[in-house]
Amino acid sequence: MSGLPKHHHIPAALIGGFGEPSRSEATRDARVAVLDKRSGKIFTEKAENVGWRRGLYSLHFLPAHQRDVIDSLWTSYEPFLPKAVAALAKRRPSEEDLDALRLHIACAAVRIPGFPDLLKNWHPAQGSEITDDQARALRLEWIDRGRQMDEWFWRALHAPSDVNAPFVLSDTGYAKFPESQDSDRALVFLPLSPTVGLLGSKTQPNSRPGLADLDHRGTTITSTSFLGTAPAFVDSGS
Repeated sequence: MSGLPKHHHIPAALIGGFGEPSRSEATRDARVAVLDKRSGKIFTEKAENVGWRRGLYSLHFLPAHQRDVIDSLWTSYEPFLPKAVAALAKRRPSEEDLDALRLHIACAAVRIPGFPDLLKNWHPAQGSEITDDQARALRLEWIDRGRQMDEWFWRALHAPSDVNAPFVLSDTGYAKFPESQDSDRALVFLPLSPTVGLLGSKTQPNSRPGLADLDHRGTTITSTSFLGTAPAFVDSGS
C-alpha cells in the first residue's frame, strides 16, 4: 500500500482554509484542528496530511501512466479554490471563481471514499451489476451529472461576524439536509471556509437557478450550528 499515490478526498487547499495560515501562506501548509470521530480526540495537523488515502482513485486496469487520470481532474481546479472562496466571502466572485466553485460542487459527492460502494449497491436495483474497477471508472460519468447541479438554486451563506460561530468542514466536504429519500426537497450545504459556504436546492420559488445568479445571506448562531451537525474528519490519512 505504501507504494500507491496519496489521493485527497477533500482538496487540501480547501482544508487549509479552515486552519491557521502557515509562514509559506500556502493553504495546503496551514494547520487545522481535526476531530477523530472514532476516538473523540482533537489534534492539529497540516492540511496536506488530512483527508487522504492511498490509491483511492487509481484505475488499476489501465496502463501505469493513465491510472491516476481521475485524481488529475481534482488538481485541475484545486489551485483556483482559495481565490474563489476568498472572493465569494467578499461577495465579489468573478466568472473564473464561479467556474472553480462549479467544479468543486460537481466533484464533491464523487470524491468521497465510499462512492464506488454506493454505485455497486445502486446498480442491482437498476437491473445491472458492476465490478469495483467499473465503479471507480464511473466517477468520470458522474462528474458530468454533477455539473448539472449548476441548474440548482444556490445561495452563499455567511457566518455571523460578531460572534465565534464558524462553519466546519466534514469528512465528506458537504452535508445533506434533511436526510430524506425525496431528493427534490433536500438541501445540500458545502462549507468553503469558516465564514462562507454554499447552500443548494433543486427547487426554490421566486429564484433563478445557477451560481451566476447567486444571492448572499447571513446566518444566525442557531442556523450555523445546525449546518455543522456533521463535522469532523474520520481520519487524517492511511
